[in-house]
Amino acid sequence: MMRINVYLKLRVLGAIDSRADNSIKSLIREVSKMTFHDEDRTPHVFTWRTIQTNEGKPEAGDATV
Repeated sequence: MMRINVYLKLRVLGAIDSRADNSIKSLIREVSKMTFHDEDRTPHVFTWRTIQTNEGKPEAGDATV
């Protein structure tokens, strides 16, 4: 499985953040219909489940409260 770089993850999160909607679930589903390109112009499409699974999980090294 290919690891997605931070640049692309931030693009996906930015797309979610820029949408105006009431529910996070509908935001994620709308963004999952988009195609994102990395620095090499390689297209990537993420399923709503992939975005939802990674949303809210702390990264390695993040402090937990």
